[in-house]
Amino acid sequence: MTDEFSTRGTGIERSQSVMWAGTVRTLRLADQVRAAALAGFGGISITPLGWSQALSEGISSGDMRALCADNGIERIHLDPFTRWSALWQPANLDPAVFPLSFFAFDADDFLRIAEALGAASMTAIATFPHGAIAQEQMTEDFARLCDRAADHGLHCSLEFIPLDWGVPDLETAWSIVRDADRANSGIVLDTWCFQRSGSSLELLESIPGDRIDFVQLADGLARVPKNRSWVEDNLDNRLPPGLGAFPLDAILSTLARTGGLGSVSPELFAWQLDQMTPEQIADLSRSSLAATADGAGIAHDLGPATPGWHTDFERAERGTSAVTAAPRSHL
Repeated sequence: MTDEFSTRGTGIERSQSVMWAGTVRTLRLADQVRAAALAGFGGISITPLGWSQALSEGISSGDMRALCADNGIERIHLDPFTRWSALWQPANLDPAVFPLSFFAFDADDFLRIAEALGAASMTAIATFPHGAIAQEQMTEDFARLCDRAADHGLHCSLEFIPLDWGVPDLETAWSIVRDADRANSGIVLDTWCFQRSGSSLELLESIPGDRIDFVQLADGLARVPKNRSWVEDNLDNRLPPGLGAFPLDAILSTLARTGGLGSVSPELFAWQLDQMTPEQIADLSRSSLAATADGAGIAHDLGPATPGWHTDFERAERGTSAVTAAPRSHL
């Protein structure tokens, strides 16, 4: 299989954008696909647990592939994979919110699902406690994972997440990807993770753009409120791009200079979106991305942002609260 990440641009093409599962986490699969299609995005991410749940509803892997193809979705990304090192169980997540079933798929399970879906790419995350495994060992384990992924025609992206987990920042992720030295590997750059981890623009500019596989855009408050955990800030309280205090213009401009804008999309774990329809989420995703690109002077083919694109988000915020919103059982 030709590696689709071998060619990069300095602008945002929505055919390369992904509707991430976290953005549409309360929708059924058909509505997730509908939201992606309405936004004009060319890709969608599916979680292993989401795949399993769809099967339980009588939707086969072939049905899932057909659903995507019929809606113009050309690429499926399987996300996340956690069991690529000796440890994987997170120690700081409430099992009532995140049951181990979300993370429990082993390599054989995961790769079988990827093959059944015809996925082109996958994300690996390190949910074990920070410092529990030496970086040299993580690098060997990641290289081994990439080799297995290559056997299945998969590009393997490593995501850093600053939740006191194994790969907490861009420096660690880049060291692992660089030293593993696998052609089918790269980094997921999530702007919430970038900002909250204290990663630097200088380091980002030093990384070749063709090693940044996906850019996931989210905004947030300048600081995590004292009455909110980092887990809650990350997984329930993200803001759409342009509605917070993150330096998204600087991040996008840096990536444009390095050619790291191969795939750019919002990823919004937000209780407000949990109250919204596929149509509303689609417009918010496309419009917030277009407005953010315009603000950073980044070329794109997203069309103009809908006037008042953030109104539905703000209405959902006024209509309920993070405490009273329906509980989430998965990303």
